[in-house]
Amino acid sequence: MEHYLKKNANEVNSNSRVLVSENRAKTPIPLFVDAVYRVLNNIENGSVEMCQAIIDAGCDLHPVFEGTTPIYMLMKYFATHKKSDCEKAMKLLKAFATRSDWDANLRYRSELPPLNYLLNTNYNFLGEKFSKEYIANEVLETLISHGASVTTYSESGSSLMAFALETDNEYLQSYFLSMGVNLKHSDDGGNDDIYKMIASNKLSILKEVIAKGKLDLNINNLKNDPKEISKNREMYDFVADVCASKVASYEDVVLFRQKFADKKQLTQQKYEELARREVNACTTYDMITNCVKRYPDLPDITGPKLISIAEEELKTYKTIAQLKLFETRYPQLKEKTLEQKDKVYKADCIALQEAYSQMKASMQNKSTNVNKTISATFLEDYYNYYDPQQMLNLATAMNNCVQVVETIEKSFRPYYTPDNSIDGAYQTDMAQLNKALSFCAEIQKYDLAPDWLKSKITSKKEELVSNYKECNEAKKMVDIVTENSMPRPSRSSSRGRDHFYSWSDFSFTVTNYSTENDIHYVVHAMKGGKLSGRFIKGYGSLKGAVLAGWAAATYGFARTQDSPRWTGGLLSGLLLQRMGKKWELDLYDARESDEVAGIIDSWIN
Repeated sequence: MEHYLKKNANEVNSNSRVLVSENRAKTPIPLFVDAVYRVLNNIENGSVEMCQAIIDAGCDLHPVFEGTTPIYMLMKYFATHKKSDCEKAMKLLKAFATRSDWDANLRYRSELPPLNYLLNTNYNFLGEKFSKEYIANEVLETLISHGASVTTYSESGSSLMAFALETDNEYLQSYFLSMGVNLKHSDDGGNDDIYKMIASNKLSILKEVIAKGKLDLNINNLKNDPKEISKNREMYDFVADVCASKVASYEDVVLFRQKFADKKQLTQQKYEELARREVNACTTYDMITNCVKRYPDLPDITGPKLISIAEEELKTYKTIAQLKLFETRYPQLKEKTLEQKDKVYKADCIALQEAYSQMKASMQNKSTNVNKTISATFLEDYYNYYDPQQMLNLATAMNNCVQVVETIEKSFRPYYTPDNSIDGAYQTDMAQLNKALSFCAEIQKYDLAPDWLKSKITSKKEELVSNYKECNEAKKMVDIVTENSMPRPSRSSSRGRDHFYSWSDFSFTVTNYSTENDIHYVVHAMKGGKLSGRFIKGYGSLKGAVLAGWAAATYGFARTQDSPRWTGGLLSGLLLQRMGKKWELDLYDARESDEVAGIIDSWIN
């Protein structure tokens, strides 16, 4: 064959003239494929020397036959045959390696690269595991030295290092490390090579990996269960020491102590260092309290800072309420709290006495100009909790005086709305006035309720009763107006949308009143003669229009002006006419005055 190819070099990539029995389709087989097939299957006339001659003659190393190439045929053979049966296959692989143009990483179509294909096929062939009886070191080294990547995985994620660990091959473990294998890649189960080193008790290789800086093993990336590691005490101690040396934060320490409960002492120094650093940074009660919770077993470190912050905080408190809260927070500072409490209390007593003097003077001068905050503040400071001089009674009297003053200054409503009944509102207001009178009796002994103050309240009550009567009368009038309401006309003009109505003999102000609530207000206010101005946009309200008519009729007003719109003026006029009042309508600036007049006539008739 060698002599033939030397004379006929162009035949090196031709098809074989012999059809092997397995080629049932009788498809021509590339010469190199036929030669490799014969060697791997121990067929007559098949030899490694023949394959070498074809390779030396410059053949295509990757001819395709039935969806595969010679290198993939070789990888499948290595994956499914024990090392002891692969002598000829190894010679074939070395024959590939004699060619400088051979790239062991070259893949065929969608297949995995040859080395990946080898791992994957072997892993599946053995039932998802590796065995030391398969795939010789020389096979892997040859492939890697000719371009195959050490970052190689099976389809399930098993790596070269996983193969070396599972087959207990220390030589390959060191070799793969020297070639820069990736140890952090995880398989389908989420386990990386570091996990497998620890799980398989490969302490020597783990130490080598860490010593060479190939891995940053720490408590956060440790995937192994320490309880499982503890079965090998030497491995357990080593992993714990490495992880302890890497703790950098409070969370790291907590996690380490959770995983290695019997190794707390390894992180104690870091734990105390973190505590001191956090405690030194504390400036408030909340901050130091948080530190106490985080480091409950370090009172010697957190305690002094807690007291220091408390003493500084105590100086800033100016009320009894604040001091009561402080006392709850720091029961160990009871004596210091009491000292500050006395200072605050005495200062407040002075302020209260000054406010009382001013309030008493105001009452004597018939003035309602009193400080309305000091006594209320005094009460809010919980002096019923701490009041050695019994100042609470005085503060209460002053506070009651303030409420009496606010009552007589209050303007009680001159009307009552349907959503707040006349009787209910009257009773509420009367109750407030009666309460003010009872306060006067209580504060009399403090000279804070002179006769003029009580007279003011009495006058308020009389005014309230008068308003109540007027409101009842007004409500009756409203009921009459509502009962006499006319329906809205079906036709309208295009003019007068924003015009307003004015009555020459009577003047009042109403704006857009349309609800029963508005009628109550206007009726009552008009009856008291308290309104002046104009009635605006009454056209939008049937009840507003009725109200306008009632107002004109009630006060003898018999003239109104309006635009040609079916609005308040028209309905007012109709209501006046029905009540027997003279009615005159000015239709000035009207585009459709004749039509309006005709409709009004039809209403009246």
